[in-house]
This record gives sequence, structure tokens and C-alpha cells, in this order.
Amino acid sequence: MKNTLLIILTAIILAVAGFGKYVEYTIKKTATSVYQDRLVPQPYLSRKFDYYGSAIQDQIKVIKGGKIDLVAIQKEKEITDTMWAAYLKTYQTPEEKEVSDKAQKYIDSADNYFAQISADGIVTDDEAREMDRRIYPVLEYVNDLIDIQTTIGAKETKGMITLLNKFSNFMIGAIALAIALLGSIIYDVFKKPKLEKKTTKRAVKKPIKKAAVKKKKK
Repeated sequence: MKNTLLIILTAIILAVAGFGKYVEYTIKKTATSVYQDRLVPQPYLSRKFDYYGSAIQDQIKVIKGGKIDLVAIQKEKEITDTMWAAYLKTYQTPEEKEVSDKAQKYIDSADNYFAQISADGIVTDDEAREMDRRIYPVLEYVNDLIDIQTTIGAKETKGMITLLNKFSNFMIGAIALAIALLGSIIYDVFKKPKLEKKTTKRAVKKPIKKAAVKKKKK
């Protein structure tokens, strides 16, 4: 009985250790993905959004036919292009990949058109309106990518919390069972010596006194 309980306790310890390593591996992998593929790219996407919404759109609207600062815009474009390339190297879900491909198509269209109309540093009102029309889909798709990043990050974080809760419940059950089994082993250890003493007392018999034999009178 004692050996059986020890085997069960050993199995519980191994199960806890195995499940613990699985939880550690899963959480580490998920947390790394959330950080590298969801949190780090957020500024990259925001910078892309700001480039078209501020560096180009706002400057064109403020100047209204005047000469735009192509040097400043080119510098900002180099930064945002580098960040966009870094974002595209991160892991993307199929849905995210589909949206980023659409965004890239409109990004190329907007960049090519802006290079065409800004060659002389001056953008007319009609060109500004067309630029707005080409920029709008870029802003829309980049905003969708930011939403996707946030949604996936939240989902993966909730998954980690759920897994931790399962492991916590498993640990509580394993500890409770281990305590019960340990109690049985301790009870068995202290119970056996008492039984052995009782058995020993019953086994010892008092020596039988021989009856005195009376001699017959002659």
C-alpha cells in the first residue's frame, strides 16, 4: 500500500513538472510573439499613418499652391519606409497579410503620384485633391492594421491568462491530492508499529505449570 501511494505521489510530481514546463514554453513563446509582432510594430504603423496624414496632407493644405518642403518630406519618407519594411518582416496572420498587401498597393500609388506632382515643389489644388483621394485608402488600411495588431495582441494575452488559470487550478488539485496521499502514508507508518506490538503480545504465551504428581502410599 505504501509503495503504491509513493508511486502515485511521484506521478503527481512528474505531471506538475511536465505541465509546468509546457505552460512556461507556451507563455514564453506567446509573450515573445506579442512583444515582437504586436507591440514593437505599433509605432511603425503609426509613423506610416502620420507620414501621409501630416507630412504630406497637412503641408499641402497649409501651403495651398505654395512651394512645399521636399527635403523635410523626403527625410520623413526614408524613416517611414524603413519602419514599414521592418513591420512587413514581422509575423502576419493571413488576414493581416491580406490587408498589408492592399495597403502596399495604395502606398505605391500614392508615392508615385506625389513624386510626379511635387517634382517642381509646387502642388495645385486639383493635384492636392487627387493626392487626398490616393492617400485615403492608405490611411484606412494602415488604421485597419493597427486595429488587427491590437485585437490579436489582446487575444493572445487573454490566452496566456487562461492557461495560467488552468495551471493554477491543476496545481491546487495536485497539492490537495498529494496532501491526502501523504497523510495516508504517515498514518500507515504510525499505524503499523502499534499493530506489531499487539501481535507480539498475543503471540507470547505464559509457561504452563506442571501439576505436582502425588506419590502413592505403600
